[in-house]
Amino acid sequence: MAALRLFYRFMVRPFFREPVRTAVTILGIALGVAVVLAIDLAGDAATGSFRSSVETLSGDNNLEIRASGGLPESLVGTVAQLPYALRISPRIEDYAVVQDTKQTLPLIGLDLVGETAGYADRMSGDGTPAVNFMEGCAHADLNPAKDHDQSSKTPFDCLADPASVWVGSSLGRKPGEHLTLLLNDREGDYIVRGIYPDLNGAESAIVMDIASAQRAVGRAGRVDRILLKSPPSPNIDEWEQRLAAALPAGVEVRAQGAGTNENRQMLTAFRWNLRLLSYISLVVGGFLIYNTISVSVVRRRSEIGIVRALGGSRGLVLSAFLLESATLGLAGTLAALPLGRLMAGGTVKLMGLTVQALYVSSRPASIELSPTSIAL
Repeated sequence: MAALRLFYRFMVRPFFREPVRTAVTILGIALGVAVVLAIDLAGDAATGSFRSSVETLSGDNNLEIRASGGLPESLVGTVAQLPYALRISPRIEDYAVVQDTKQTLPLIGLDLVGETAGYADRMSGDGTPAVNFMEGCAHADLNPAKDHDQSSKTPFDCLADPASVWVGSSLGRKPGEHLTLLLNDREGDYIVRGIYPDLNGAESAIVMDIASAQRAVGRAGRVDRILLKSPPSPNIDEWEQRLAAALPAGVEVRAQGAGTNENRQMLTAFRWNLRLLSYISLVVGGFLIYNTISVSVVRRRSEIGIVRALGGSRGLVLSAFLLESATLGLAGTLAALPLGRLMAGGTVKLMGLTVQALYVSSRPASIELSPTSIAL
């Protein structure tokens, strides 16, 4: 009780007598705490809904073959001739810019005929049926200006049409719409043949037949990776060893999704780097408190002497100054909560752009001020 009375007379009254100094100190603390909170909230939002669009269309494949610089497409035939019951899905992967919205989206080239053939037996990652690419071509109008005999056209002609693309539902397009895409500095007009559901909020992607994608990105005769679905027995490690023995040097076989795990690890390191940098602002806030209390001690030396002469202990004087510092810290933190939430709104946009540019496609989630963030 004595410490509280001393705190009120010794510390609280000067707060109101010197409002500018008090406000500047609290603002400095609030900025320090707000930066840490903003980085924490923005990091959760920018990477919270991370899911690579490339992985969205990977289905239930459990192995992948890849090499630096891509793979010769003849390797697809080599794997197909192996005496194993493997499902093979070669891929082309790049990026495309939608000209009217300036969105940069992953471009994925698939063997659409093969993907559609196995449609009935395949399920996507969330338990919903995989994409039936043939469905979008069932009634496609294949360039009626040039082709008058439409009766001889089949859905397979639509799949092989270099202008055919499929897009995710989040892109907001409809079948039959035209898209102007920029692929490796080459602009082209494409027709949306179908829409596939985006899984778990994953960002949309542009899907093409693999042969069309090879021509579009200038990789004739090559694929970026080959996805495989192996039988449940033997285990994955055994399959990796068998396939590695049958493949040329420099070609890697690994569990499908390993790239996603690597991206997650990189994103975790990226977030920790930002978080550690934000702690510098906390050090500045702590220094402001220290400096304020130091000035307070120097300015009150005579009052401290009077308190000590009246029988006040060292602990009593120390408690009063600790209460002052705790009050400043608490006031700064309370002011930092709404300020940090506001700063996170702008920070998540910048962080999201960095994540997409350097790591992997990701759509920022909503910013949530959780009890954990408040406790931090």
